[in-house]
Amino acid sequence: MLFRKNLFEMAINLAKSHHLDSDGLSEIFRQYGDHLYNKGNHDGAIQQYIRTIGKLEPSYVIRKFLDAQRIHNLTAYLQTLHLQSLANADHTTLLLNCYTKLKDSSKLEEFIKTSESEVRFDVETAIKVLRQAGYYSHAVYLAEKHAHHEWYLKIQLEDIKNYQEALRYIGKLPFDQAESNMKRYGKILMHHVPNETTELLKILCTDYQPSGDNEGPGMLEGKKANSEEFIPVFANNSRELKAFLEHMTEVQADSPQGVYDTLLELRLQNWAHEQDEQVKEKLHNEALTLLKSGRFKTVFDKALVLCQMHNFKDGVLYLYEQGKLFQQIMHYHMQNEQYKKVIEVCELYGDQEVCLWEQALGYFARKEEDCKEYIAAVLKHIENKNLMPPLLVVQTLAHNSTATLSVIKDYLVNKLQKQSRQIEQDEQRIQKYREETTRIRQEIEELKASPKIFQKTKCSICTSALELPSVHFLCGHSFHQHCFESYSESDSECPTCMPENRKVMDMIRAQEQKRDLHDQFQHQLARIQTDSVVEMLRELYPDLRFEIVAMSTTGDKILDTALSKIGEKSLFTKELENALERNEVDLVVHSLKDLPTSLPPGFTIGAVCKRENPLDAVVFHPRNCGKTLSLLPEKSVIGTSSLRRAAQLKKKFPQLEFRDIRGNLNTRLKKLDEKEDFSAIILAAAGLKRMGWENRIGQLLSPEDCLYAVGQGALAVEVRAKDQEILNMVSALQDADTVLCCIAERAFMKRLEGGCSVPVAVNSMLKDGQLYLTGAVYSLDGSDSLRETMQTSVNYPPQNEDGPNDDVQHVGITAKNVPGQAQEAAENLGVELASLLLSKGAKHILSVARQLNDAR
Repeated sequence: MLFRKNLFEMAINLAKSHHLDSDGLSEIFRQYGDHLYNKGNHDGAIQQYIRTIGKLEPSYVIRKFLDAQRIHNLTAYLQTLHLQSLANADHTTLLLNCYTKLKDSSKLEEFIKTSESEVRFDVETAIKVLRQAGYYSHAVYLAEKHAHHEWYLKIQLEDIKNYQEALRYIGKLPFDQAESNMKRYGKILMHHVPNETTELLKILCTDYQPSGDNEGPGMLEGKKANSEEFIPVFANNSRELKAFLEHMTEVQADSPQGVYDTLLELRLQNWAHEQDEQVKEKLHNEALTLLKSGRFKTVFDKALVLCQMHNFKDGVLYLYEQGKLFQQIMHYHMQNEQYKKVIEVCELYGDQEVCLWEQALGYFARKEEDCKEYIAAVLKHIENKNLMPPLLVVQTLAHNSTATLSVIKDYLVNKLQKQSRQIEQDEQRIQKYREETTRIRQEIEELKASPKIFQKTKCSICTSALELPSVHFLCGHSFHQHCFESYSESDSECPTCMPENRKVMDMIRAQEQKRDLHDQFQHQLARIQTDSVVEMLRELYPDLRFEIVAMSTTGDKILDTALSKIGEKSLFTKELENALERNEVDLVVHSLKDLPTSLPPGFTIGAVCKRENPLDAVVFHPRNCGKTLSLLPEKSVIGTSSLRRAAQLKKKFPQLEFRDIRGNLNTRLKKLDEKEDFSAIILAAAGLKRMGWENRIGQLLSPEDCLYAVGQGALAVEVRAKDQEILNMVSALQDADTVLCCIAERAFMKRLEGGCSVPVAVNSMLKDGQLYLTGAVYSLDGSDSLRETMQTSVNYPPQNEDGPNDDVQHVGITAKNVPGQAQEAAENLGVELASLLLSKGAKHILSVARQLNDAR
């Protein structure tokens, strides 16, 4: 009844007098508030609604006053809601928006600047609202007070632009937070306050302690950030970067290698671009001092590339000397025509590398100007050390038009005199040996006709008087029987003569065995390869007769020299091509990887047969059967003569050691099995299979572990380029997939100007009309490398007879039965992939690898 007559005050008093519960009172306050709100008395209504807090849902009240735009009434309600700790994040957002719209800064400050124990709102929400409304000072106050470091720094750096204050704040943070925020905001701070930022980074990377909290219990004493990780912060501030790096190397000698590498590059850049001679000299000395600090032993190749890129002569020469690359030092002086330096290098390092004197003579011999003084100095040393045959000296000097006979007169006279004396001595020895031989023959004849009388009175071992029983030999030595039995290894050999006799016999047997095994193996492998091709031809052309002619090449005869040191693949093909040219043979079978990417005029590869497995294989010592490279003990020695394999596997298996192993396939397997020098050796899987030794393969190396050589596993048939009859015949052997893969690989190699003397590796695959080619280059130790993959479509239809000439060579290959457009696409793929690697620095990697290999 009282409600109907709007007597709410009376109703409230009556309810209180009758001790009505809080829920009942709250309902009266709500109805009273609704009554006042409907009458337009918003101030009175909000007071009644405030009395319902804790019972009535706040959203009921908030919706009314949002609709009426009565912000100051809503503010009063929300303030009370917060005071009673009944507000949520949405209420805080709404209240702060009310303050900002009313521009009531005093109320806003009063709200946020409460003590820690009186905070009745979500701080992060308040910071976001204040930031959005532009009240940055209030937002950073809250962020700092309540340790919201990320928000504090965001507002300072992105809104207020107070970089000094942000840097000061980071310097107060604990180590982990200071480190992460410097990584996040370091670049922007470096751009605006470079000096102060650099100083903070120096402290952070040495012995960081939060500023203003030196006695704090949470301080992490002695904690240091990784200085290498902050180098990107200085991307556009080379001066500050130099100061930072120099500081780190001074106070922290064990700084990461990246710090020293970057400092060297920076000093070289500054030196290269400096115009002032005095400053340039100072920068030169700084760069050289850093190189000599001993910090670049593990990254020798990288330091050398940096010095070469900036044409830092003294640095290059120093690194050559440290790496014992004496030939490179001399070649450097030769390129700069520093004759005296060439002689100095020979004098300094000639005892360690005698070929320096030979190279120096050849260099001066090629000079057209008068080099008599230097030639004479070189000749004197060559004569004293007997480094070159006189005929070779004369042939070398014949290239110099200014070198007259007077230049080598003294040399030749001295050599002739020495040789004359040697001839006399040799003639005397010959005469002596002849007389000795005659005497021995006479003794043999005497022994046939009459007994031998032994008249030795002393034992040849103990030198005591001979007593019976004794043992006598025709060589003239006699022994006590007990002495002979104690020292002799054989009843039929004289113990005194045996060591020398055995040495001679071992040398003779070794030479004969070496020659026989090598000839036998080369003939066997070549015959197997040739037989397989001829067998295919016989099946295709049963009416033709095929005769196999066995031949040897210069490369086949060089048994103990690594292919990377021989350098010229033509050593394996020259004699065979001569036979082709003279029409002595009509076709020659090669391993494709032995053929250069450019053939001599008049020759072509008429067919590339279906490829065997191109992967590399691991053959283990019998004691390691069942293992893989990753399971071998640390420091196990792996044999390979391939720079390509060694470079990749050194990087993949750093715990293993890789050493050269010489000889043909048979010789290497024998060295592995009969000695303890190697735990395993790496060979081509295709060669092992062709020889019937596939069971020796203990592990196949996937392309992820080791990319293979260009053309590996494929057989090529070389013919005369103009001999259409033979070309048409062998084209039937062509395997289209192998042809396209090998064209891409050979084009890649040709564009890189690679070969056996540098580590270049590939992997190719044809799938669904797409040719995929992976190519890579490596430094000799595998520490520096570039590897990329590209693909192209080779899905072209066969050409008709009126199409383009299908006899066009692609990197030496004439593939009559493969679409010309597909061949062009494959060749372009190899060229483009090589060009990509060259643009990324492959030329430097290969150049350094070639220099290091030449100097080995």
